[in-house]
Amino acid sequence: MVVTLDISLKRTKSADDYMVAGRKTHPFIMALSYGATFISYSREDLFGRGGGQTF
Repeated sequence: MVVTLDISLKRTKSADDYMVAGRKTHPFIMALSYGATFISYSREDLFGRGGGQTF
């Protein structure tokens, strides 16, 4: 993990570097990705089930 962090920090020069495909992704696709992440997190937070717990 430390090696990955080091490489990432060296290659990231601006906020544009954080965007997938160098800011060529359509805003609608970015919104879908954000929405899916938020809903997934909210579900785990509200229902209190952690990774793999099925009881």
